[in-house]
Amino acid sequence: MKRKSIRKNLFAAGCLMVMAVSASAQKQEFSIAAGGGLQGINYSMKHGDVSLKPGFQLGFGYMRSIGRRWGIRTGVELGLYQSKVSLDPGTQFTSYEIDSENSAFEYRVKANGYREEQKFWALKIPVMLQLHPEFNKNGLYAQLGVQLGLPVSNSYSTSADQISATGYYPDYNLEITELPVHGFGTQNGWKGKGEYDFNLSWSAAAELGWRFRIAANNNLYAGFYVDYGLNNIKKSEGEGSLLNYQPEGLAQSKAAGVFSLKNETGNARLMAYGIKLRIGFGSGKTKKKIEPPPAPPPPPPPALVIDTPVVVTPVPVEPVVIESVVVSEVHADSLTDDEMKLLGSPFLFGKVGDTTLSASAKQHVIAIAEILKKHPELIVNIEGHTCNIGTDAVNKRIGLGRANAVAAALKAEGVDAGSLQTTSRAHLQPVAPNNSEANRKKNRRVVLIIL
Repeated sequence: MKRKSIRKNLFAAGCLMVMAVSASAQKQEFSIAAGGGLQGINYSMKHGDVSLKPGFQLGFGYMRSIGRRWGIRTGVELGLYQSKVSLDPGTQFTSYEIDSENSAFEYRVKANGYREEQKFWALKIPVMLQLHPEFNKNGLYAQLGVQLGLPVSNSYSTSADQISATGYYPDYNLEITELPVHGFGTQNGWKGKGEYDFNLSWSAAAELGWRFRIAANNNLYAGFYVDYGLNNIKKSEGEGSLLNYQPEGLAQSKAAGVFSLKNETGNARLMAYGIKLRIGFGSGKTKKKIEPPPAPPPPPPPALVIDTPVVVTPVPVEPVVIESVVVSEVHADSLTDDEMKLLGSPFLFGKVGDTTLSASAKQHVIAIAEILKKHPELIVNIEGHTCNIGTDAVNKRIGLGRANAVAAALKAEGVDAGSLQTTSRAHLQPVAPNNSEANRKKNRRVVLIIL
């Protein structure tokens, strides 16, 4: 039966993880987490008190996004839950037993200063819906979901200043109080221990805190968590007493724990609340596909002067498109593939009329400057482009402003000003139809042409 229960628990855990991981996504994050607070088994008692003790959680997590600010998080966590129990002094608990002579009697156990420490280790599988800031920002995050808890170890240790066990035989109206060889008597400074058998647990879980972006793809989460058990983890109601009766003698009697008491404890649920820290690795924006800049317009046909003899003006070298950058045939062999790809990446301007470089564009300038300083023989034509919003004159001015902004940034990084030229193509060479805002953003750009 125990093996069947374990297989059932593992099957349920596997289903939860598959459901969470199978969600479609564009971003993902692996994480390690640690937390602590008050964690224990919570239940009511008729003749005593229960309190939660400090516990902790350690685990590994995996999150897949389902949008810019939403994600599904799952993983595996190991949690320690601890509770402390005390019984009202002098409370008597009764069960019905059979002695070595097959006579039925009432087994009466009374304790003073009874204390019980309970430890519950659980392997937890959470499935949480997470709301978070965009991946490159700090901000508030929240999680809400359920957790499956698989029992790993469930132990208890007991002690009492004094515990007494007596036997009352109703047929003879006789109570035996001191007969240790048959399991009746009093013990001072008594101690015992044992194990409980619990069901798997289902808990509602929530977490709220702040996410700090600590690196390009790394985040630190610091938050407050609450777990509340949804089901009773006790497998059955107790029918016994604080001690398991042993007719061989009082010294052989074993501690039974408070869950063995009949009608004494209410439903037992896991409960936890505290502080949790999590470090996430690997989250980040999906890389955008780099679109090559448009090819420059074809050069005008060569001017011919027909006379005797015929004089032909020289034809300029026609630029050719190599992968994602326009490079003249003279310099195509001097650049690596990576350098040409980097030179071909456009500088994008998100807003209409904007001529200011963004933070990412400034980083792009630094990388481009290193290439141009490495190849001082290159002459670069910096072309500014716009979308179709605005008049020809305005777009011409905005395109030139964008080209000049890139040129100024390159000069500030040490690129020779004599190797830079700027022009404006305004809205005349779009890379996408100007029929939506998303497409118009693609057209607000600056591209580099290597002459």
